[in-house]
Amino acid sequence: MFPIIRPAAPQDEPFAFTMLSAAGHGMVAKYLGGGSETRARRVFRVLWSGQPNQFHWQNCCIAQEAGQPLGLLCSYPTHSGPQSGLNLPQLIRAGGWGLIGYYLRHPLLLREALTLPEGHRGEFYIASVATSAEARGRGIGTTLIQHAMATARNLGIQVVSLVVARDNPRARDLYTRLGFIEDPCPQHRHPLVTKMIAPLAPPAGEGVPSDRT
Repeated sequence: MFPIIRPAAPQDEPFAFTMLSAAGHGMVAKYLGGGSETRARRVFRVLWSGQPNQFHWQNCCIAQEAGQPLGLLCSYPTHSGPQSGLNLPQLIRAGGWGLIGYYLRHPLLLREALTLPEGHRGEFYIASVATSAEARGRGIGTTLIQHAMATARNLGIQVVSLVVARDNPRARDLYTRLGFIEDPCPQHRHPLVTKMIAPLAPPAGEGVPSDRT
């Protein structure tokens, strides 16, 4: 039996947090919780089901087999409104002034977070893709990435992008096999992550201009 891919739902929040934490190698707790996983979970719970933002459940889908979730994909067209962003008031409401105070005490961490080379105009951004431990080695991550690429093509978007931790060569090798290359734009360089892009050919007979800058 091959897993199905279904839209995520509000009740998938616990699984989504676990998957995002695993995929982010500690970045979720670092940036959403100021180093505290407990705070990050509380913040994520608000973002997952609250006002539109990049961590909202409507941006995600689940790979599932026999009712068991096995993998998570979070992706969206960039610059598509509040569903693809997270502003300071939202973060304050979700994390409280304790989180903001943490960032004010650690300005270099705030700068690091703000300069992450995430999706740019004209791209379809894969914010996260992760599979559960028991599902690894079955190609589910590959299937989720291909699902994102197919979604981008259906939307007429010609570039899919993502970031990968520099200390995660296994993931980078997977993305390379799927057609991703390192983003050549020097302004998208970052000390902790590498931004990668996959140029997509438009459907036969169509030429969709890209406004990527």
